[in-house]
Amino acid sequence: MCLGAGAGADVVSGGRAGRPAAPPAGGGGRPPPPPRGAPGPRPGRRGRAGGAPAAGAPPSAGRAPPGGARAAPPPGPEGGPAPPPGRAGAGRPAGAGGGGGGGRERKGGPAAPGGRPFLNISRGALFGALSCAGKIGRMRKIVVLTFVTLDGVMQGPGGPTEDTSGGFAHGGWTVPYFDEAVGETMGEQMGRTFDLLLGRKTFDIFAAYWPQQSDNPFEEATKYVVSNTLTEHSWEKSVFLAGDVVEKIRALKQQDGPDLQVHGSSNLIQTLLKHDLVDELWLKLFPVTVGPGKRLFGEGTMPAAFELFETKFSPSGVIIASYKRAGEVKTGSF
Repeated sequence: MCLGAGAGADVVSGGRAGRPAAPPAGGGGRPPPPPRGAPGPRPGRRGRAGGAPAAGAPPSAGRAPPGGARAAPPPGPEGGPAPPPGRAGAGRPAGAGGGGGGGRERKGGPAAPGGRPFLNISRGALFGALSCAGKIGRMRKIVVLTFVTLDGVMQGPGGPTEDTSGGFAHGGWTVPYFDEAVGETMGEQMGRTFDLLLGRKTFDIFAAYWPQQSDNPFEEATKYVVSNTLTEHSWEKSVFLAGDVVEKIRALKQQDGPDLQVHGSSNLIQTLLKHDLVDELWLKLFPVTVGPGKRLFGEGTMPAAFELFETKFSPSGVIIASYKRAGEVKTGSF
């Protein structure tokens, strides 16, 4: 269970956490006597540089930092490691030699950058809070990876017989332009941890080919397949979604797990776009037009703004552009 960053935290009002404020430099209190039976310092011998003064030596023998005050405690999470765990000296004002610095009392503890007091947080609580911080409000993203022509067609990119529905006769239009740079980009995007979200037709194409390949990039991924007819398959880690698939996909986004990549699946993409479920578009725009065919932005497209966050191009002329959702469409006039 994730705990808030404030769990188990106390405001340090003076000195280091777990230690009382030090006596003022230059007077006001003697060092405590050594425990009974412990050897004391030799008479007349001064303390070593940087250490506490020897018994009987003047208080200045300890060589306090310039200004006669202890250094302030190290910053908290925003400026570095937190103070060591322990009881805070709550309610104890910092003297001139305490953690307040410069001999002034600071109300509410020594200030961190930005004016906030330091917190005394145990190391376990701090690491727990930091690890949970990335999970709070974090949903799995749906990322659409698509090859698309200049006129917006995404049908049959990989071969003449890949998808001939509707009489499509230009399958394989990516092949002449699929150079090393495009391959490297695909390797990077598919080299991370992800799960798959697929339509039934794309799943059938993948299932007939990839399980037999030694370099199968989808082997470890859970395959979520939208289908009202298929309920099981021999390809391991295949899960089938039927019925109210929109609500089931929304529930998937709320679960713990890697982002969901969508490959192919033109009909499914229309459903995702219609219900504003697409978080990012990772597009590869090929320098070719093919006329009629299944389009990336078809009947499911709704008004939406996107922000370009990565772009490059390959020697063969393929534009690689990645977008993320950026709110509503804004309009204006010239």
